[in-house]
Amino acid sequence: MNRQPLLEQVTQTMAVGSKSFATAAKLFDAPTRRSTLMLYAWCRHCDDVIDGQTLGEGGTQHAVEDAQARMQHLQIETRRAYSGAHMDEPAFKAFQEVA
Repeated sequence: MNRQPLLEQVTQTMAVGSKSFATAAKLFDAPTRRSTLMLYAWCRHCDDVIDGQTLGEGGTQHAVEDAQARMQHLQIETRRAYSGAHMDEPAFKAFQEVA
């Protein structure tokens, strides 16, 4: 498990995953920027899980059933995060902070 502080992780995720979002986020005040980074990390993670990518790169085609299972997993984990359950995945920790 990555022990890097959450803010550092999500900042790096945005810097690699979307240079335009990373640049735009610099225009926000610090609390809004932090929330933006946290929400982006969750969105990027969900998109990557569905597309079989890492930070928007290297997508893989999946069977419809596999995509549905991935979506269901994301829905379950998002609901768990929203309910306050302990989350190990940084993207869901980030979601919890924003939610």
